[in-house]
Amino acid sequence: SRRSSTFVCTVKSHSPNVLQASFANANPASARRLYLTLLFADLSGSTQLAGSMEAEHYADILAQLRHAYYDCLSRHGGTVARIQGDGLLALFGYPQAREDDARRAAEAALDLHAAVRALHIEPPLIGAVRHLRLHTGIHAGRVLLGEGDTVRGAFELMGHVPNVAARLSDAAQADEILISDATLGPERALFRTGPSRRLVLAGVTEAVVALPLLDRVAPSPALQTLEAALATTRAGQVSAIAISAPTGLGKTRLAEEFLRRAQAAGCQVHRGYCESHLGTRPLQPFLQIMQALPPSPQPLAEQLTVLAQARPQVLFIDDWHWADDASRHQLEALRQLPGTALLLLLATRGTEASEAAAASPLPTLTLPPLSDAEATASISALLPAVNPFALQQIRAGAAGSPLFIEELCHCAAHDPAQRLLAEGRGLTQSASWLNRLIEARVARLPPVQADLVRSASVIGHQMPVWLFEAVTGHAGDSALVRELAGLDLIFPGEHAGTLRFKHGMARDVIYDAVGLHQRRALHKQIAEAWTLHAAHQPAADDACEALAYHFDAAGLRELALHYAVLAGDRAMAASALDRAHAQFRAALACLTAIGSQDQGGHMTIAEMAKQWNAISQRLGLACVFNPNRADLPLFQRAVALAQACGDPGLLAHATYWVSYIHYALGDALLAVEYAGRALLLAQSVGNDRLAAQVVATLGQAQVAAAHYDSALPLLDEAIAIKRAHRSGRGAAVGLAYSLTCKGALLGDRGEFSDGLACMDEALQLVPGEAHEVHASILGLRAAMLLWQGRWTEALDNATRAQGIGEQVRSIFTLSMGRAAASYARWMLTGEPAALQAIQDASDWLSPNGITLFRSLNHGWLADGFAHSSGRRAEARLHAAGALRRMHAHDLQGGAMACRAMAGLSAREGNASATKRWLARADQVADRRGAAHERAVNLLCSAQVGRLLDPAAPVAELLDAASAEFMRMGMAWHLGQADALRVS
Repeated sequence: SRRSSTFVCTVKSHSPNVLQASFANANPASARRLYLTLLFADLSGSTQLAGSMEAEHYADILAQLRHAYYDCLSRHGGTVARIQGDGLLALFGYPQAREDDARRAAEAALDLHAAVRALHIEPPLIGAVRHLRLHTGIHAGRVLLGEGDTVRGAFELMGHVPNVAARLSDAAQADEILISDATLGPERALFRTGPSRRLVLAGVTEAVVALPLLDRVAPSPALQTLEAALATTRAGQVSAIAISAPTGLGKTRLAEEFLRRAQAAGCQVHRGYCESHLGTRPLQPFLQIMQALPPSPQPLAEQLTVLAQARPQVLFIDDWHWADDASRHQLEALRQLPGTALLLLLATRGTEASEAAAASPLPTLTLPPLSDAEATASISALLPAVNPFALQQIRAGAAGSPLFIEELCHCAAHDPAQRLLAEGRGLTQSASWLNRLIEARVARLPPVQADLVRSASVIGHQMPVWLFEAVTGHAGDSALVRELAGLDLIFPGEHAGTLRFKHGMARDVIYDAVGLHQRRALHKQIAEAWTLHAAHQPAADDACEALAYHFDAAGLRELALHYAVLAGDRAMAASALDRAHAQFRAALACLTAIGSQDQGGHMTIAEMAKQWNAISQRLGLACVFNPNRADLPLFQRAVALAQACGDPGLLAHATYWVSYIHYALGDALLAVEYAGRALLLAQSVGNDRLAAQVVATLGQAQVAAAHYDSALPLLDEAIAIKRAHRSGRGAAVGLAYSLTCKGALLGDRGEFSDGLACMDEALQLVPGEAHEVHASILGLRAAMLLWQGRWTEALDNATRAQGIGEQVRSIFTLSMGRAAASYARWMLTGEPAALQAIQDASDWLSPNGITLFRSLNHGWLADGFAHSSGRRAEARLHAAGALRRMHAHDLQGGAMACRAMAGLSAREGNASATKRWLARADQVADRRGAAHERAVNLLCSAQVGRLLDPAAPVAELLDAASAEFMRMGMAWHLGQADALRVS
């Protein structure tokens, strides 16, 4: 160790488990969940220092250190939790939570380091240690705070947050302050920091991103505006200014930073705030200010005039939009004081309140929320590849707040699959600054209102009024609830009879502050209320989802499992794939919890296997058009459970679904392998229906692998079986998709008329455009039309597929439609934005691990970039991507990518490379048996031949290509050949 002291709370040198154990004897009833910012500081080189001097001299150093600790902490509003030896543990956010706790902790650390560097030491230090230096760590998060004692310090802190803060202190070098990036948040703009470091800390499961804190930064333009007003005050005149912004846009943080600077410059600061509660007294903010002044019979104006003779006075009033008329008249009277060094600073959520009853409007510094267009642009800039579903959720959750947008995007970047967004759990796990801001607001509410908000948070982001009233005991239109709208917390919902939190993120933070036992009791109460309501309102669409969620959170897993399956079934019936997916995953999580509870109980492996397979098959249906590689282990577990219980029937079903998920993800060869196993198992148990499904999937996987000779008889067999057993009722989804795959196969072979006929029949089997399989048919039909060169028709089909994908929230069908439509648009217009749209659509699939037909996207991009000036590197990148997909037998875009590289090589004058790329394009076309690709290869050979030698004889190539184009109805390509022939 580089120092002698061993710190408090057993966190400095111990694992989190030991930390938890140290609180085993704490009284949980007296502990409170709080969001705190913790500061750990230690003296660097203390072991060497203590050994190099007399004990009395070292004791004097410790005394000076302690004085510096208490002085700096008290100035910045921190609380000393414990000092042991030369080490300090301080906390911000207790006894009063503030939005700027992290800023104050950072300010305190900077001042503390400066104070320790300036300590006067007698006798002077000699040897290697010549100056006193601290190393400090700062981290914020949820902490269980309990009362301490003389041994454990003033407080007991339970949770992983003290451990992280202590480890950051350990990781800091001499005179270095490390603060976690999540703690500082947007307030990093107030400080100069070093390059971020990703630290793997002992006893901390996830790496922590930390910033070395170096110094404060120069004022922002908004601060400069405020300081200009202060300059007028310092010149002996009254000035006034209002900061106007909705909640979450940073007006409080701006005001606090300015007040700190004003105080440091010698001004005296007075504070007051307005409230909307019914019992608020007139002149409340001014009465608060007077109570903080020494007792005096003089009115406030006279007191401030006297004080201003000694130094400038700054009067800050928060939440001015709730000021009463008497307060507004008092403000106007203060503005008229002659020759008084007084600055009146207001924070408000609108300019109307600051202008009321004023002889002249107040100068106002406005921080407006972002419009939808501005929010979309901001999100797209921070997350260039964000998919439309995630973008909508981020925009809705941020409600125009740049700070919320920044945090949501920051967290989404670390959660590429947007799992937290999709599951509605928000992104506050790393948003320490945001948690701090929201909790400080809730902490300022009257207790009855704070309890009401916390109870509402357990209900959810949105809530029926009847449920809110049943749980809280307050009417939905009561004065308390109306005040919460003014606080930007709870609003009437978009639908009659509902309430909602304005910011879903705020709800998540407030919910997390509710104690575990209280939370579970509330969830149980809510579930029981829903059960009673559903009994009287059986048509309530959201009852099953709500019951599944609340029973699970209450720890009643069997009931949660039951309702999660029902909710998933309802979502599937409504083609709400994302909701169905979430519900079936939740059901499997409940089943896992039940199984772990019953390791020695009543659930046998056979019962577990049967239930797991039943639910995983439902999940499989939801994943068909919206797969995610993260789900694959759930299907593999179904296979393992079926094997463990020795049930070949279950094993056949489980193996089939592993095959289908591999197919949907684009793992064609693995899909073929598992489908082969599933077919043998289904046949061995005489399950003809399952065998027919497996035959269809095996045929589809063979198409994806470009094994057309094997695929065609399998698809024909599946189509014949499905036609024979079709009832005629409802959509024939399986038959339609088998026909679609056969159509794609025929189209790739150049039999476009027959292929389109198959797809037209498939469309008739799924009437209307509200089903996800309709999007798949249109998407593959668009790809075939692109092969044929029918750009306008392809654009129409792909655009319709994209619309259905957005409607049913299938990211795969949305991406497939968007990419095909964009390539058609590129061929029609040559717009560079069309290529970017293909790139974006491809990027949407990466987090889910979907690679099915990905080579098509690479081929389109390679072709587009190869024909775009200055984008050759991107063309080569996507050609390489198509070649990589060829190793996985995804060949559909390979020939196009090779032709693009042949064209680039020809334009560079590299004849040998051109020849190699053309030969490879022919190889890909031959592997697929793709007649249209062979014909286009002939045209490309003629085109690059002319590029290499304008006099090259290409008539024979063009004649052969034209004959094929005419046979296959490829009119656009025929026109290209004719144009080259006469050029």
